[in-house]
Formats: sequence, structure tokens, C-alpha cells
Amino acid sequence: KQPNTNRTSTMAHQREIARFCRWEEAKENTVSNQGKSVSWDSSFIRSTLSEAELSDDLLLKNLVQGNIPTGKLWPLLFEGNDSNVTQDSSPFQCRTLSFLEKFASEPSLLDSLNYEQRKFFTIGVRDLWLAASFKVQKDEKEGEKLKNLLERVLDQLEDESFTYFEIQSVNFSLSPTTNRRTMRILQDFEEVEMDGDLLECALEINCGGEGDSSEIMYAVWVDDRDLSFHNFENIIPLDRMIRNNGETEILDLKLNEVKRVKKGVEVFSGKLEGEDVDLLRELDGLGLYQQPSNNATRGGSRFIFSSPTLSNNLTRAVKESQLIQLLECEEGAEFVGVNSVFRFNKFVPGDQKFKSHLDTPYYDQANGHISKYTIIIYVTPGTGKPALSIGDNDMVVFDKLEQMQCVIFDQSYEHEGSAFVDNPKIFMRSELIFKVGELDHKPKIGNLFSSAVYYTLQSTYEPLLSLHAHDLYETVNKAHWGNHDHLLEVTPKLLHKTWKDSLHFATNGCDYFFPYLNGEMSPDFMIKSCALIAIIDHFNIVVDENNGFSSVQDNIQPNTKKEKKSKASSKSYPQIKSSFFAATTPKILDYLWMEMEKEGEKLKEVITPCGSKEDYMRSAEVEKERLQEELSKLKKERIDLNEKVDTLKEEKEKTEKE
Repeated sequence: KQPNTNRTSTMAHQREIARFCRWEEAKENTVSNQGKSVSWDSSFIRSTLSEAELSDDLLLKNLVQGNIPTGKLWPLLFEGNDSNVTQDSSPFQCRTLSFLEKFASEPSLLDSLNYEQRKFFTIGVRDLWLAASFKVQKDEKEGEKLKNLLERVLDQLEDESFTYFEIQSVNFSLSPTTNRRTMRILQDFEEVEMDGDLLECALEINCGGEGDSSEIMYAVWVDDRDLSFHNFENIIPLDRMIRNNGETEILDLKLNEVKRVKKGVEVFSGKLEGEDVDLLRELDGLGLYQQPSNNATRGGSRFIFSSPTLSNNLTRAVKESQLIQLLECEEGAEFVGVNSVFRFNKFVPGDQKFKSHLDTPYYDQANGHISKYTIIIYVTPGTGKPALSIGDNDMVVFDKLEQMQCVIFDQSYEHEGSAFVDNPKIFMRSELIFKVGELDHKPKIGNLFSSAVYYTLQSTYEPLLSLHAHDLYETVNKAHWGNHDHLLEVTPKLLHKTWKDSLHFATNGCDYFFPYLNGEMSPDFMIKSCALIAIIDHFNIVVDENNGFSSVQDNIQPNTKKEKKSKASSKSYPQIKSSFFAATTPKILDYLWMEMEKEGEKLKEVITPCGSKEDYMRSAEVEKERLQEELSKLKKERIDLNEKVDTLKEEKEKTEKE
């Protein structure tokens, strides 16, 4: 994995140096050239170089001048002064901003690049994405310029432009493309056959702590539409780093100064202290932040990680404090611990606020576990307008938060927060889990939650759907607390989709509705095939044209609207036919009837998995009667309004005459 210093035999001393890097006098006893060494601003540039590599000045000069492609020092941006590239041009030119700018206008340039030039171009696109995402910029104006260039480059960069690989049916590349814009962290490439020449370009992230190269992970880029429930959230294992490179599982963490913030309100404040609080600050420097899936309702960036060691030590700190004694939990509730999955958030000044919301509680029915309180640890101090507001009518407001201040509150409270006005707002969130014995399970809550998760996945096709997912999550969260059974009557919006542009169906991610075709149903085909398509859609399964789904393939005309090219075969997904819409089931089915008639199909009856045909017809009759009553009321109101208009006209005419 050592970078190949023989690739460039002579140094181009006049060449520019990467942004946020600088020349310095060479240190004694180091391999140097012309008495010059190099360093960089570690707040912008991240490194996984070994101590031996860091002491090799010749290697470092090659890296910061862009002569050697690497994933160990990033992001490296070069202005470049010559965008004209030929087969004989230096590969370095292909990673410069000037060439990327030209490519955005002339995408055909990529076809003329040789293998080495294309590899450097890949690095240039990747580092541009990193710089734009992590705000490696001098000011906001420059940041907007980088974002604009990135969008124009990616819009022209087809997925097949770069070499890509597959793990568990998910294609990924070492750099972003038109559709692969989401970064994911992989622990290793054991499942992938990759040439060492490409592996040295893979972006490295050190998750094992300073000086520890045993916990190197890799960043890759995927298409969100390839993901499913089991991998949509990228939970990164960071336990080794938290355990101080595996040396100890006992951390010096204490929760002190615990107090109730306001009488009669379940909001508490404390301060996390101890020698190991610096571990939380180090997490910020790993470069793991990503845009959250719910970015339509919040700003900032975040990453999710797991650490049983951190969980155990925070659990001990909570138990040793007076917090549990202050909480007004239901009788018999026993504190189990702090959830081992943590959300690490970062907001910079100017970011959109995190809108008012409820935290989704942790729930484990088998063990009788449920979370009841959220715990937030503020890694950085600052002031906001406000920094944190909890409860209705700003029940508790924090305008200023101290470093390592902990805020604990009942998860039935809505809350929102704004970015700090003076510096980045960095905080970590988890929850306090309790054992409460037998839990009252409400299937309707589970159904709504299933729809919410489904719409989160579908928002990768249509971002507007994320707003509906947010509304469903909030409904579910409210229904968890208190007497909110009326909320469970909410009807999730149905999405009109097609399978291979042939079979139409409607779904909310929990219920699936299919039409009878030509007024008939074949038990061997229709029910089994509809069930199969529902499973494929629900879990976002990639379907290989040759993988034996004969019951579907033999009866539906293959006309895939979205195709993914692959070395082995093409892949198919159910397609969104039109925008989603809000309606009760009978209304939505009326819409589908009209749609099917337009396309020459006759939709006479509907298969509904949540009830018999008779149940559906009864509900349809009830809905029909309700709509007729509403129509009668509207007609009467219209008559009344017409009479008022006539009266006003008469009064006006009388006034004019007088």
C-alpha cells in the first residue's frame, strides 16, 4: 500500500502546491529535495500517512504537487493553468479544477484520456466532492463556486465512466458519478477483486485513533436507489478507537452537576467530565460526515456510529450520577443503559435549523426495552437563536450551551435547534433505555412506521417524498406517548408505481393494491406474482433478468424503464409512475381505474391484502355515502352563496338609483 515514488522520477518544482498546503524548511535527517519540506492545515487536509511516509519529504512533495494519486492525503485541490489535454499530457493536468471546468462543458473529453490520465481525473472528481462536502474553502463565495462546479461535473459523469465494483448487489465506485453521490464507509475490500493500482487510490479514513493504522476504513460512493432497509443507514463501528486502540475498556467519564432545569418539567442538565472526553472531540476529525436522509427538514451533516464501550461507560456515568433518581419514570421501569448507536452531528453558522420534531424511540419488544429520554452531549460550546428549544411554547430554551454540557429530556417533548452563530455546533445524541416489562404493542404504529421508512427510501427517486416521510415519523412518535389513538387513523399517501411499464399497482410501503387484468385473475399467476412484486418493491431488491423469476417474467412484457448496466446482466426495479397523492383508498383506486382505462386496460376489481373483497366493497360504499353527503352540503352552500350574491346585487342597484 506504499505510494510508488518511482512513478515520478523528477520533481516539477515550479508546479503549484495543493490548497491549504505550504512549503517549509526541511527537517534534519529527512529525505528532502532542495532543502524544502511540506506541511498542511490539518483542519482542512486529512492524512492516514504512516510515520515513515511522513518523514519522507520527497514523497510528500510528490503528493502535494499532485504527481502521485493517493487516498492517504485528501482533499487536494489544484487550480491548474492548462486545460488542454492530449494523450501526451501529464496526468496531473486531469485532476485540476481548470480541466474539471472544461470537462463540465465538454464531457466528450473523457473519451480521449488514457488509463493513467483517467485515474488522475477520478482523483480530481473525488477530491472536488470532498472539498465541497466538507467545506474545504477560504470563504462562502469559494464554497458556492466549488459546489456549482461539482454539480456540473457530476451531471455529465455517467456511472460507467469509472470502474465500479459490487458488494451484496450494491454497485460502488471509488469516486462519485451522476447517480452515485452518497458516500459509504467500508471496513475492507475483502469481497472485491481490485488491482493494487486502483487500491492505492481508494480513499482511506483512519477510525482507529492517531498513529493506529490497523483500523483503516475506505470511502466509496453508491447510488441511494440501490440501498434497502438493512444498509440505508451507514452505521460505522468505532469501538476500537473509543477503546484507545484496544488498550482499555474503562474510560474516565463522569456526569456531574446534574439538575432539573425547570420545576415540573422532565428536562435536565449536566456536564460530562474526565480525561477521556477528548475522545469525542477526535471524532469530529475523522471526516465521516454525510448529508442525512432527512435533509429536507434539517440542516447540518452527521454520521452514525456504534460503540459498546462508549455505551457502557456512559451508562456507568449516568448510574453514578443522581440523574436516574430525578427522572419521573413509571413505576417498575428499570434503567438498562445508554444506546450503543450514536448520532454525531455538525452544524456550521448559517446552516438550516433542525426543525421541531420528536425523536423516534428505541424499541425492543422481545426484551421489554424502550427508550424514554434523549441525551445530547454538546462537544463544542456556543450561542444560538435559540441553540435548543424543548416543549410546546418554548417550555425550556437554551440560548447558550457549554462545552460537554449534557441535556437530557423526555422523548415525548418536541424540540428544535439552530446552528451556533459564532462557531460550529457539534453534538452527539443517544437515548436512555429502560426495561418496562410487557409492552403494549400497537400494530397500527408499526404499519405507519413501515410506511415512513419506505417513503424515506423512495425519496431517493423523488426528494419531495421525504416531507411525507417526516410527517409519518412525527405521527408515529406522537402515538408512542400518551393517548393519541386518533393519530393512528392517518392514511399514508399511496404511490402509483409500475412493474416494467406493464403492471400497475399502488402502495404505501405496508399495503399493496393490484388490479385484476382484463377482469380475470389466475391463481397461479396473479396472486403469486403480485406478492413477489410487493416483496421486490418493499425491500428494493435488484432483479436479474436471468435469475429464475419465471412467474413474473413469463407473464409481464419486459420493458424496463430504468436499467442498470452490469458485467453480468441488467437489473430491474419497480418504477414510480407519477407523483404521489393524498387520498383515502377508494379515491386512489378510482384514480387508478381512470389511469388504466387511459392505457387501454380494464380495471374492474382490486386485490387488497388487508381485507377481503367484501370488506373493501363495504368500505367503498361507506366512503361513497360520505362523499355524497359532502357533495350535498357543498351544493346547498353554493345555493346559499348565490342567494347572497343576488341580494347584494339588488342592494347595489338600489343604492346607485338613490
